[in-house]
Amino acid sequence: MLDDIEQQVDARTRLLSISSVQFTNGFRMDLKRTGDLCRKKGMLFCVDAIQSLGVIPMDVDAFNIDFLAADAHKWLLGPEGIGIFFCRRGLTEVIEPALVGWKSVQQQFEFERPQFDLKKDAQRFEEGSLNVMGIIGLGAAIELLNEVGIENIEEQVLGLGDVIIEEAERRGFEIKTPRERSARGGNVTVCGPFDPDALRNALREKGIMVNVRAGGVRISPHFYNTKEEIVFCFKELDRILDREP
Repeated sequence: MLDDIEQQVDARTRLLSISSVQFTNGFRMDLKRTGDLCRKKGMLFCVDAIQSLGVIPMDVDAFNIDFLAADAHKWLLGPEGIGIFFCRRGLTEVIEPALVGWKSVQQQFEFERPQFDLKKDAQRFEEGSLNVMGIIGLGAAIELLNEVGIENIEEQVLGLGDVIIEEAERRGFEIKTPRERSARGGNVTVCGPFDPDALRNALREKGIMVNVRAGGVRISPHFYNTKEEIVFCFKELDRILDREP
């Protein structure tokens, strides 16, 4: 993957933007090597971390990440309508926001004497009133994740992924997700002799939440799930398909 990216960039490439984990099959990018490539080529590095933040440790300095964004409602366990954005220090003053508002400027409370002196830090990208309730909800979710520990969460989630792969292989299903832990995030996508949409709907009727991606069923357990729940999910799948595992 990284070799393919390197072949596509040249001296005109100013920024590389990637997903940390692919939402269809859970493929996990090597952010360290990718960030090193960007530094070597003189490119800025932007990461969409919505499929990894909250389950995989993230170090923007070690990975040479210049920009990172993620919504709260997935692995961060926060409410919808709130997210995070990181911009490396030193870049904020040289990047002009596409949109500005009263929160973007230094004199934000001078409503009767508007000026357009943008703030020096990443707050220049906050053009409007804050989603206070969303911020509170996201803050509580992050406290929970930190209390459990991101390394512990990663170990649990990848372990559950191992169980999904094992159960899928026992049934002869095709696995679209890398088997190696270092190459996958929390999503595991499996295909088989079934209609993925119909199977998703049937599982949801039994309280098992999965989704359809890349022509298969995507299973995305978090740290609060257990091995027993994964096994139960596949047993229910067998009943729905009227087959023996």
